[in-house]
Amino acid sequence: MPWRCCRFRIGRYAGCCAGISARGRPSNRHIAEDIKAQVLGRVQERYPDFGPTPTAEHLRTEGFRLSKETLRRWMIEVGLWQAKRPRAPRGHPPRPRRVRSGEWGQIDGSAHDWFEGRASRCCLIALIDDATSRVMAARFVPVEGRRAYLSVPEAYVTADGCPAALSGDRHGLFTKHDPEDAAPSPFQRATGHLGIATIQALTPQAKGRVERLFQTLQDRLVKAMRLAGLADIDTVHAWRPESLAEHNARFALAPFEPEDAHRPYEGTATELARICVIHHPRTLSKDLVVSL
Repeated sequence: MPWRCCRFRIGRYAGCCAGISARGRPSNRHIAEDIKAQVLGRVQERYPDFGPTPTAEHLRTEGFRLSKETLRRWMIEVGLWQAKRPRAPRGHPPRPRRVRSGEWGQIDGSAHDWFEGRASRCCLIALIDDATSRVMAARFVPVEGRRAYLSVPEAYVTADGCPAALSGDRHGLFTKHDPEDAAPSPFQRATGHLGIATIQALTPQAKGRVERLFQTLQDRLVKAMRLAGLADIDTVHAWRPESLAEHNARFALAPFEPEDAHRPYEGTATELARICVIHHPRTLSKDLVVSL
């Protein structure tokens, strides 16, 4: 009589005698211990302070194809990563995204030790699209000032056109707080000339997209610049387009509606450069002299 597998069923559990005999043996998909030791040695050597997800991405470029969960378990075993507590549920639902790309952009700056001591502290000014979380423009500057904030919209408009609105906080760079001074700030003047509405965010939560962007960049971008050996702003700007493309490919989303809300800029590059600079109003004296 030919041998048959004796199937059994106890309650809602089912199995067979062949499966029982495999207990205590390594899985057929078990990764060899020498490969595990090689991977962990590489992590300790090159990525000791990286999280499991970016570490797995970098290891794939070196030929180690591991899931982030497998790598997370290994890193926890050797003390390279600490398991995090589950995130507490939100007390209120998040604000829904805009439905079209170009409806609303959020701009802000982050002063941080981006070079980890290899160069002086600087500021990263970034502009992110609310509908897609795509970084539209980013620039490292020595000081967070008016000229720096005007250079980012200039690059944005040159590449993608004019968005419907841009949002910043209530910093004096974006708006004036003197009720007796009716003149707009340089940022408001430039965006108004381009037909871009400005929205002032009253709380950090109102510009949460760009705030969370800086949290990601202060982790991932800082370590990527360390691996690339970058130690000055000029070198970073030459490397930046490649980095932005990788970031957007990893984190950007598709908009709810495919129609683009950007308006094409119809002026020349020279005219745009004249708009996105600081204008100094002066009075001509009776002697036809302008004091600056």
